[in-house]
Amino acid sequence: MVNLKQIEIFCAVMRCRTTVAAAYELGLSQPGVSNAIKHLETAISFKLFDRVGNRLVPTREAMSLYRDAQPLQMMARSINERISALRNTQRGHLRVVSTNPLGDSFVPQAIAELMASRPNVQVYFDVQGMDGVIEAVETGFADLGIAVSSDARPSLELQPIVEGRMVCVLPLDHPLARRSTIGPADFLTHPLIGLEPTTRLGGMIAATFRDAGVPYAPNLIVQKGTTACRMATSGAGVAISDEFSAADAIGQGLVVRSFEPAIPISGSVICLKERPLSRLAKRFVTILTTIARERKVGIEKALGLTRTEEEL
Repeated sequence: MVNLKQIEIFCAVMRCRTTVAAAYELGLSQPGVSNAIKHLETAISFKLFDRVGNRLVPTREAMSLYRDAQPLQMMARSINERISALRNTQRGHLRVVSTNPLGDSFVPQAIAELMASRPNVQVYFDVQGMDGVIEAVETGFADLGIAVSSDARPSLELQPIVEGRMVCVLPLDHPLARRSTIGPADFLTHPLIGLEPTTRLGGMIAATFRDAGVPYAPNLIVQKGTTACRMATSGAGVAISDEFSAADAIGQGLVVRSFEPAIPISGSVICLKERPLSRLAKRFVTILTTIARERKVGIEKALGLTRTEEEL
């Protein structure tokens, strides 16, 4: 009964109070605007404006309609902006939500590189727990999520970008720094900075200790790998962290050693199966993957491991 174009013209007349001014704002002719208002009044069967001199005074019904029409106009503008963004990724929008390990390490650098190459791109970024990342992607709030060792879900597609492992981070002068590998039994005599066992990675560490017959009893419990590494700098103990967070600790008076038995982890991009990534999102994933692999080379060197490019 009423179309978006009529609503747009009506709202313009409400703002400008004259058909001449509304026509100028919309880039239309004054007769075209006047006719559109007449057709709208005919369609809805009540009057919208009273003419007082050269101005149009809205009726009570028009004021009520205008309040309801404003959100619709905002939605229409949002859709037009989205269409423009899809047409030209130079002016696109990207919403990214990540869990801590990659959100505190690789992702900020990847976002910075994307924005440097696309100055007009607007990016929303947040770091949340695994449940928050999954919810953001499933509800469509985020274009993509980034997580470590995420569980598969029927509605989601997981695209691995980098493989890793849990490692030990400790001061260069620590007695265990002379070892190439460190295991659960070593923490019977050395303080441990461990991840909260209720977190995903903390739970994986606790299970490995349990399988080795060693109680998982950290002297210092933290939520994030980056926090564990910072505490290792203070000499509070040996930190067990994901290697993505540990990569930033190299060269800061800390060394990285292999934790055995190995606890493999995987960094993945998460998106909805029913909604393929946009060109802008794909570009971001390419940048993120490149950075992750470069940092991977650094951590492998620190661990004294060598791998071919294909193995990475």
